[in-house]
Amino acid sequence: MAASESDVRAFLQSSQRPLRNALKQFERKVEFDVEAAWNGGEIFKLIEEQDVEVRKFKENAFAAGKPLGPDEQLAAGIVVANAIARQRAQFAKSVEEELNLAPSA
Repeated sequence: MAASESDVRAFLQSSQRPLRNALKQFERKVEFDVEAAWNGGEIFKLIEEQDVEVRKFKENAFAAGKPLGPDEQLAAGIVVANAIARQRAQFAKSVEEELNLAPSA
């Protein structure tokens, strides 16, 4: 944040060389984003199959033999949200590793 246009001009003038050097490091570089969309039904099935915490929670909930109350429903939502976060992190890591292995042009 600068107080005035003249402050910006003074900064750019005094920092011209370091800024040019920094920009040269980005020459011929490309940036891109990778996005993935979850298939809602499939992600829940995958999490139920692969996530130990979700399986245990489900087994314990069914073992009680009664419907889940509001507190248990909230806890179930938290367990599933945590499992989705773990799955997302694992997926992102595998994509990143795959991209790092790709030959560069």
